[in-house]
Order: sequence, then structure tokens, then C-alpha cells
Amino acid sequence: MSRFVLTQLSNWKSFFTKILPKKLSQYHYRAFFVFLVIAFFVGTTKVVSAQSFESSLLGFFSSIVLAVSQLAIGLSIFFLRFFVTLASYNNYIDVSVVKLGWVMVRDVANMFFVVALLVIAFATILGIEKYEWKKSLVKIVLMAILINFSN
Repeated sequence: MSRFVLTQLSNWKSFFTKILPKKLSQYHYRAFFVFLVIAFFVGTTKVVSAQSFESSLLGFFSSIVLAVSQLAIGLSIFFLRFFVTLASYNNYIDVSVVKLGWVMVRDVANMFFVVALLVIAFATILGIEKYEWKKSLVKIVLMAILINFSN
């Protein structure tokens, strides 16, 4: 062997004799064997991927969107339960003032829907694209259904 290799080997040997204990126990041999096996299997594996970088990046961003959505839904459920519990405390939902107030708010909302339908109709007649009936009518009808079928 070359002189450089022999020098390096002697340097490594002196390094290991300094850091290792003078007498090695069975525990040391077993730990060293486990280390060698792990190093062999980890060192000889190749990194493979069945997906491209773009799809993994897309998966990462979709997992972020999913986490944010789960947080928003969890907060919505928490606040919905909180307000239902708060409203049902001392039977506030069945009080006549609350029922009368809801009827009044619902009737005002229905008047708003009539006005919104008139605005959409006149905008369609005048050709204003901002209030196009195909886009606006679906939203108005959905809001009207949600308001009128809620109790």
C-alpha cells in the first residue's frame, strides 16, 4: 500500500484507540454489529419516487389547504355548538320575543330578495353585465331558500 494510505490508517487507529474503551464488552460488539447492519442497509438503498417533483409539490400544498380547511371547519363547529348552547340556555329559543323578532327579520330579508330580483330584471333589460341574471339569480334563490326554510 502507499505511504499515504498507511498513514491514514494509523491515524484512524490511534483515533479509535483514544475514544473507545480499553476492553470491549459484549454490549459494545452487539451495538457495533447493529450499527454496521443499519449502515449497510441504509447506505445501499437508493432513493426512488413514483411521482414527479410537481406532483409532490402539489401534494404538499394540498395538504396545507386541507389543514387550513380542517381548522376552519373545526372552528365553525365549535362556534355553532357554542351559540346553540348559548341560545338554548334558559329556553331563549322558545321565547315569544325571539320568535317575533325572527319573523320580522325574515320578512325584511324577503323584501330584500324582491328588491334584488327587480334590480337583476332591470339590469338584464338595460344590458348591464355586472348583474347578469345567470350568475346573480342562483345566489339570490339559494339565499331565499336558506332564509325561508330556517326556523
